[in-house]
Amino acid sequence: MHVLFDVNGTITDPAGLGEAWGRPELGARILRCAVESAMTDTIVGVHRPLGEHLRGALTLEAARSGLDAALVDEAAERATRLSPWPDAREALDLLADAGVTVAALTNSGAEA
Repeated sequence: MHVLFDVNGTITDPAGLGEAWGRPELGARILRCAVESAMTDTIVGVHRPLGEHLRGALTLEAARSGLDAALVDEAAERATRLSPWPDAREALDLLADAGVTVAALTNSGAEA
């Protein structure tokens, strides 16, 4: 058996996307906005790195929520090093111990 995991939001916690503003609860919404933007580009035949979609989503969320736009760069940098969910390692180890082949898929660039 094989299991393929998405990295962003599945293995890693998107809360870090909102931490620059002390608003970790915004992380999932920011990630969802970025993924929707990337999907839209894909549908119309355009490709941009996920980091560009994240920056756009961060900028939009800052404007929408009245947050300091000067912190978008800090939040975008944080996106390159999101923490794993607390139970991610245990879950992956359980699958590996059960003989399941585990792989990860991401639309992040290699530097992330």
